[in-house]
Amino acid sequence: MAKKIGELLLEYKLVADDQLAEAVAEQKKSGERLGSVLIRKGYVTVEDFEYLLSRQQSVPAISLQKYAIAPETVNLVPEKFMKKNFVLPIEVHEKTLTVAMANPHDYRVIDELRFMTGLRIAPVVTSMFGIKRKLRDLFPATTKWEEALDLKAQRDLEIISPQGAVVEENLEEVIESASEAPIVKIINSVILAALDKKATHVHIVPGEESVEVKLRVNGLLESLVTPPKEYSQNLVNRLKILGGMDILKRRIPLQGYFRVRSEDQFYDIDVATFPVLNGEQAVLTFQQPFSKEELRLENLGMAPEMSERFQRIIQAQRGLILVLGPPDSGKTSTIYATLNQLKRSSKATVSYENPIKNRLSDINQAEPNERAGIGYAQGLKALIRQDVDYLMVGDVSDPEVLGIAVEAALGKTLVLARMVFNHTIGSIPRILEQGIPPFMLYSALAAVVGQRLVRRLCPSCLESFEPPEPVKDELRRATGKENPRLYRAVGCRTCGMTGYRGRLGIFELLVPDDQLRNLIVAGASQEELEKESHSTGFRTLLEDGFVKAVEGMTTYEEVRGIK
Repeated sequence: MAKKIGELLLEYKLVADDQLAEAVAEQKKSGERLGSVLIRKGYVTVEDFEYLLSRQQSVPAISLQKYAIAPETVNLVPEKFMKKNFVLPIEVHEKTLTVAMANPHDYRVIDELRFMTGLRIAPVVTSMFGIKRKLRDLFPATTKWEEALDLKAQRDLEIISPQGAVVEENLEEVIESASEAPIVKIINSVILAALDKKATHVHIVPGEESVEVKLRVNGLLESLVTPPKEYSQNLVNRLKILGGMDILKRRIPLQGYFRVRSEDQFYDIDVATFPVLNGEQAVLTFQQPFSKEELRLENLGMAPEMSERFQRIIQAQRGLILVLGPPDSGKTSTIYATLNQLKRSSKATVSYENPIKNRLSDINQAEPNERAGIGYAQGLKALIRQDVDYLMVGDVSDPEVLGIAVEAALGKTLVLARMVFNHTIGSIPRILEQGIPPFMLYSALAAVVGQRLVRRLCPSCLESFEPPEPVKDELRRATGKENPRLYRAVGCRTCGMTGYRGRLGIFELLVPDDQLRNLIVAGASQEELEKESHSTGFRTLLEDGFVKAVEGMTTYEEVRGIK
């Protein structure tokens, strides 16, 4: 006689007695299957439970999460039948259809499947939880877009537009359309949804028949809602009004920003529009909340030895610290965390950005004012005469701005600057190509920080596994561990079944020694600079990422995907 699933769970020590008792009590109240309760609570993984089902019922088990099912196979069985009986066709081989079932001994359902498909049925067992999840993926629920956005549940949201936004009288009709209640509610609801999900970006893309609104969460885009096409231009116009942009300029890219307050928290939102085939698309970039007190260097994800080295560097009285990476790689967060570390009443600390990304307490903040005739470079040139100890500047890709930052770093100012660039060591030839004299860079450059963001594994549903031997060899070389293991998260209620919670920084830290500085003056090639850097113990992004992967912070695949 087959053992009960509860007995197997205890026998294999997958759950504790109290966990099983709690799940059984909840099962009796809700009528839900025991396995689904245990998986939902995160007490067992889907894979472990499916293995137990296989042992209990003497039927092969299958993990649906790892299966990509061909559409023509899914279409063999009606959707309604699959959802009613918790079955899912997996693949057809010759005249046999493999079917995943929560109850592989339900011969009535097997007979019906044989009759409707004309094929032999080979049942495999999987969890009810796994089938429901796969069915949700294959047949997403269709709801009205208004219900998906929950327009009626408007909670407190205050929009704070930038000062000085000018509205001409001949725009009255356009502005009235963009300010109608439905448009205002849609934009407000999209912003609130983005804040709830901790999204970094919102994409509003016009299509032929509808508008696609997507959120970037944990680095990946996910669809939020698809309003009708007729809302398209008014949604973008509303964002232009909030961002202080010219509503009538629809054929050129525009940029602006505004601030919002929700639940006593402030956020900066950058707005960028771009003309496309079906109108104008808009992308919102959500900056970190204004209250940056929780943003500390120790929370960014730097390895302890790298963090200690960086801490020593920022104690210098002058020099240029360049933080670089592609867009959305966490550069601004690193600089703000550094400012939080440095700021003190005895030092003059100033940030200069276009626009100001976040408010920081105890730090003077400024931004250029193009309308008043003060451009970025002009304002920065005046600012370095203001007796500044610590200066944070925005992007320094422009040669003139970069030159001013280097000049400031040669004085008595520690300058923190951003650059959109993908190669840490390669940034040195790049800077020299922009006209910075080698002897100035020799004296000014204190450090270069390269970084990327990867998804952080959910610690609540984490499990380790032994990687294949080729991967293990790669990890040994990168980490020095004799028997490295990797981790995955199977999904739980805490992480919304995604397996991930937030993002983690992967870093490179280049600190020029005397030999590297001499190579800079000599105009050495990138290859020569790389050779010298690696001889001093420079650790690459991949190496830093692999260390974090074997420590269970992220996955091997996330690190391998770094560009």
